[in-house]
Amino acid sequence: MATKRSEKALSMVEAQETIKDNFLPVAKLKDSLKMFLESVEPLLTEAEFSQTKHLAEDFSKENGEGEKLHKLLVKHNEKVIAAAKVNRNNPENFKVHPDGFPYPNNHWLENWWETYAYQSDRTPLATLVNCFQTHFGFQPCSQPLVRAAWSILGGIDFQRLLKGGKVPPETAGRITLCSAQYFRLFGTTRVPGKTQDKLCTFTESNHICVERRGYWYLINNITDLSMNQILKHLEDIVEDARGRPYGPGVAAYTGVDRTNWAKNREHLLLQPGNQQSFDWIEKALFHIVLSEDSPTTKDEVLRLGAYGNGQQIWFDKSSTHIVFENGRMVSNLEHSHADAVVPARYWIYMDLFTHVNAGTGIGFANESDYPGDVIGIGTITKATNVGDRSEKVENPLILNFNLDDVAKANLAGARAEMNVLIDDHIITCLDFEDFGARTIMQNCGQISTDSFVQVALALAYYRDQGKIASGYETASTRGFFHGRTETIRAQSIHTKHMCEGFESNMDRTELEKVVRKAADYHRNYLRRCMAGNGSDRLLLGLKMIAMENGIPLHPFYSDKAYTYSGDFTLSTSQMPFGVEDAPGFGAYSPNAYGCCYRFTHKDRIIGIITSRRVSNKSNDAVRFSETIKQAFRDLYAVLAHPASKL
Repeated sequence: MATKRSEKALSMVEAQETIKDNFLPVAKLKDSLKMFLESVEPLLTEAEFSQTKHLAEDFSKENGEGEKLHKLLVKHNEKVIAAAKVNRNNPENFKVHPDGFPYPNNHWLENWWETYAYQSDRTPLATLVNCFQTHFGFQPCSQPLVRAAWSILGGIDFQRLLKGGKVPPETAGRITLCSAQYFRLFGTTRVPGKTQDKLCTFTESNHICVERRGYWYLINNITDLSMNQILKHLEDIVEDARGRPYGPGVAAYTGVDRTNWAKNREHLLLQPGNQQSFDWIEKALFHIVLSEDSPTTKDEVLRLGAYGNGQQIWFDKSSTHIVFENGRMVSNLEHSHADAVVPARYWIYMDLFTHVNAGTGIGFANESDYPGDVIGIGTITKATNVGDRSEKVENPLILNFNLDDVAKANLAGARAEMNVLIDDHIITCLDFEDFGARTIMQNCGQISTDSFVQVALALAYYRDQGKIASGYETASTRGFFHGRTETIRAQSIHTKHMCEGFESNMDRTELEKVVRKAADYHRNYLRRCMAGNGSDRLLLGLKMIAMENGIPLHPFYSDKAYTYSGDFTLSTSQMPFGVEDAPGFGAYSPNAYGCCYRFTHKDRIIGIITSRRVSNKSNDAVRFSETIKQAFRDLYAVLAHPASKL
């Protein structure tokens, strides 16, 4: 059971103490399989579902293979937790993780999730794994370097607040959420390995790295610098890069297949001088890209935020902030160190800090665009280290890379692979201005706003593809210590009835009933997931415990329902914090649409839709975005009482 929030305001470290013994439970096998069957029923024929149901019953029968694996998993969990509790008293732990519990051995799932779901995955990070989000509501700025300097200072201030225990932990109602991921926000890099990557956090770092025109530069002792000193560094970097031919663009290495990148990195480290450049880049608190591009449309901003020009973003880095020539900004996130909600809070703080200290124009365009404290931070710091333009700084230090002929050939191959990835992706903004959460809550009766969107997405997919989506939505399990996520399988037989009802012109009263059943099912599934009682993570755990013990997998795992439904064709996530910035991620599978969205403080819905262009010609993110908007309108027309004119 998740831990209820204390009435007293606690720091993150104090809050971690209150939940440190609240570990993710091992869900019950029969309950999880029941959820699984309900989710796959609308995806299968009657004969296929009968076969799947038979296999699930055999797997979960008394003294059957599933029950034996479940007992092994429970014992494994007890062993991991016991070791974690002993290890918590080791003072060395606090050197690598401020809550005293180093990753990834704090409950039964953590190590498997970090290694199996992330570090062992060879998938290119660019567009397929990394997430991204815009800044300042897409608004441009006539002084991009000034905005960049204030944003950097805002990021450093967030780190200062975090270290000082001044960032309040997140809550969900009365539940305190685990803050462990916050301690990996800064100075973290995913270092490639030939078979498995390694996540490294450098807690003593005090520098950032800046990319401009294919070159990398160092700004050291960043916490000691004033805003104007940071600005002078940025100006000097722009000027230095202007006088050089375009640089090698070594960041292209980081966006491609992880094994190839590991081999290329190994070769690069053999060349004189490269080790130091790697150290500076990989240990940096975060990266800044000063792009020469000036994107004018939202879709252009998003595409460049997802992959830049293919040679700018060091995709291994925990956070990269891209500043364009026209002042627009996007941040890019390597995903394995944290779920996107956590860095988004830090990114939004950069915008709030910039606006409070630099005012309109550098911050938001108008005071009415300032969203207020949507991240629950309390007070935005009033900067005292502004400095003045007369302050001197050292000349920019360029980080050189020694590339022999082999390295140059490998880099050319990486650029070519990046171009293929970029060309395969369609990225578009879901910009829905008709209504948002406030209107839904006021006019649509008792329905969760997220369930409203999820039901609409299911309807839109049905209209776009002519079949029910195998849907995925992220549910947070951060109500538990070191929790991450669980899968909400959003579809059910109620979803199928609803989609068929819309397309067959079902009576409005009857249609409303099936819509609400589909929405209620989604909401209840979400609640079970957040309570640690989902389906997918348990099934993964049983699979992993079988493999580790040399036990052959039950035929359930090779059944079409398990393999087909796990290749999600509609991958979704809702982001909190009601800013006007679009969050998003790429279409991980060629068969999938990616859809990330949030409700904004201006009563709108904004997000990012992605799909593949070459590897799946039947999906089109731009078309799907328009279909989603119409589904929102149609759903509202059914649920609004009395029928409200928008």
